[in-house]
Amino acid sequence: MGVPVVNSTLKELLPLSISGTFDESALLSASDLITLLDRIRTRSEGIKEKVHKTVTTYNKEFKRIILQANNTAADVDSVSDELESFLELFGESVGKNVVNDRNAQSSKRNLLKEKGSSNIINGLDTQKSGIGTKAPVVKEEAESSENVPLDIELCNLASKVHTLHTRIKEREEALVVVKSISCLFEQLLSTQRKFTPGHLVEAANDMRTLQKRLGLDVRSDDQPCEDVVGDVKAFKLLRDSWTERFEKLVHILEEMTSRAIVLNESTSELSVISPVTCENPEVVSDSAAIDLSAIFTAMDVMGVLNERLAKLGDAVQKHILAPILRDPQTSVLTTDQTENNLIRRRSLALQASVTHVIKFLHKEVFGDHTEWMARFGRLLWPRLADAIISTCLKKAVPNETSELKGFHKIAELTESFEMEIANEGLIANYDRARGDKLSTFTSDVEVHFALRKKEQVLAKARDLLMNTDYSLSGSSWGRSNPHHQEGTDAFEDRSIYLLQESCAISSLARKLLAIVHEAVEDACLSTPRTAMELYHAARDTILLYRAIIPVKLGSKMNSLSQVAALCHNDCLYIAHELLTFVYQYGKVLPPSLKEIFTFVDLVPLFRRMAEEVLDRQIGFVDEEIMMRLDHARGFQRTDDQEQYEITQQTVQKVLDIFKNFATLWRPVLSYSLYRRVMSGLIDNVVSRIVSEVLAIPDIAVQETVQLQELLIFVQENLSPLLALPSVDELKGDQALVDSSPEDSVEKSVPSWRKLESLRNLLDMSLVSITQAWESGDLISRGFSAAEVQKFIRAIFSETAHREECLQRIGSRF
Repeated sequence: MGVPVVNSTLKELLPLSISGTFDESALLSASDLITLLDRIRTRSEGIKEKVHKTVTTYNKEFKRIILQANNTAADVDSVSDELESFLELFGESVGKNVVNDRNAQSSKRNLLKEKGSSNIINGLDTQKSGIGTKAPVVKEEAESSENVPLDIELCNLASKVHTLHTRIKEREEALVVVKSISCLFEQLLSTQRKFTPGHLVEAANDMRTLQKRLGLDVRSDDQPCEDVVGDVKAFKLLRDSWTERFEKLVHILEEMTSRAIVLNESTSELSVISPVTCENPEVVSDSAAIDLSAIFTAMDVMGVLNERLAKLGDAVQKHILAPILRDPQTSVLTTDQTENNLIRRRSLALQASVTHVIKFLHKEVFGDHTEWMARFGRLLWPRLADAIISTCLKKAVPNETSELKGFHKIAELTESFEMEIANEGLIANYDRARGDKLSTFTSDVEVHFALRKKEQVLAKARDLLMNTDYSLSGSSWGRSNPHHQEGTDAFEDRSIYLLQESCAISSLARKLLAIVHEAVEDACLSTPRTAMELYHAARDTILLYRAIIPVKLGSKMNSLSQVAALCHNDCLYIAHELLTFVYQYGKVLPPSLKEIFTFVDLVPLFRRMAEEVLDRQIGFVDEEIMMRLDHARGFQRTDDQEQYEITQQTVQKVLDIFKNFATLWRPVLSYSLYRRVMSGLIDNVVSRIVSEVLAIPDIAVQETVQLQELLIFVQENLSPLLALPSVDELKGDQALVDSSPEDSVEKSVPSWRKLESLRNLLDMSLVSITQAWESGDLISRGFSAAEVQKFIRAIFSETAHREECLQRIGSRF
């Protein structure tokens, strides 16, 4: 049976006659297998000879490598002992871990030396002595199968050598780390010894160098932060030690700076002492003093100078510059060491005082160091410029258009002041052509003037709306009392008004429109930019009323009140005035405003607001009246005395509601509007009374009398509510003067005539009712055939005559 070929590489060992045509998937014959085994044995013998020759040739080199490895392991032991003593300085826990690791590695190494290394050397000697001829090796293999073959022994030897090299490399790397840690620690101790006034700059440079070597960085706020690289605990301890010394050095520098720069907050006195000594007991003093510039240099190297400059800027702004800005006559106090620390008082103008302080800081504090002054300026100048603008320049902005021309002198002084400050280095990247914040403010004085005028207009309007009582003050508006009289020559053509019926308005609305008119008049006489701002201020003033008043009158607007009626009139008054603005000011507007000047878009807003207020008030009254009428129970069973009294009281309460409404609204609303609102309410009540009386299924004789009395009572009390005003109040409306109260009621209330007819029907006979229907009188008063027939059935008993009358009524239409 043949054997399949499982490895394609065996094909190389086959004879050429077979390998050239042999299919790898076919089976080998017995003769082929014998040939293959012979070839494998021959090649194996050749490999063994090469290995024996190599071992014999390089036997000395192998011994040297192994001995060198043993010596290196001994050296590593000594280094490990030194590392153990070094780590004891950084903490017991870390030292124990390292010692344990060292003991474990030492035990492992000793075992290797005792067993592995001796075996390797002995094996090499044995192989050397037995490798002279090929026969003894073959014989030794045959005698004992327990001996390890030479090729396997060589592989093990190579593996062990590689392991030794790896361990040696690791120990060498550990040795480098230990040397680095030792070097860094020595540098750290050496740097700490330099924490003396004469070596602070050198110490700061060393700390910075150590910072980089320890893998630390500095945050944006100039505080050290750890960037952990690796897990070596010794480096972590070094970083902690560096941070501790960093903070200590910063504290020393801060303390010396505080001694060099002294600011008495109570007297606002600033003095500079340089050079200065250190009195910190933790610092090894060399009895040397240090200049303030050297302290700043050390701080700059440490990365904490900006923080110190920020503190100095805050103190100078708060205790030196702010008092000068509040009171320009404040004396400037400085301390000059050359004059034995005598205080010199100089009373200067505002500009000179601030300049003197800046020059003093530049010279005495920063020692004419331009870069430090620029960094200090980046922290101080924005605040100082804003303070100068808010306390000085804004107050100097003119209040009138005519004063704008005189502001150029202030602008020139401001520009020269800013340039002088820039020359001292306080303003970084100063553009002499464009200037900085102060010059920009003064060049835009017209804009600030316009904004101030706008703010003044809005503040005045807001104060009026918030603090003025909203009540009826006797002010009226309409044809009989026009709001505007003829004004100045520039605005004498503005008295063009739409005809409007007289009504009451609040003094608040009148004063608010006066503010708007004043703003528009100022806009007509101002520059284009100021005119634009005043125009927008006038529009915003109108919108302030719409935003504030509904909230301010919220509780009063949620119930029936006279204030609500007054608010309604004010909205109509404002809408009317807005319509007339273009006629009043169109001819005198500046060209920049003529194309955009309009208030007409605000008119629908106020008209809608007036309608909403009125509809809500009418809803309150109508809801209350209908709720009261529910107690009358449909005006049924009025022949019962108790029920009649209840119905009579209900009617009386309804009439009281009408009278209260008339008392509140008649003095406020125009008569036509009052009559329209009151007529609508009365018509709703009369229609319900008529419909409920006609819906009664059975009316007794006594009930007709009681119902008739109630209807008469309602008519007598409702008709006066629509009485015409006096002739003076109806000035210009002759149609209303000539009309009678009855005509006014019948025209205003559609259901009034039906109520009057119902009252008469209760006292009429069946024949009279039929004749009134046939004559068309009842139809003209709003009765239908069904209503009349139902009424007849309720009053008259069932008879042939009643049926005849009902048929006559039904056949009429």
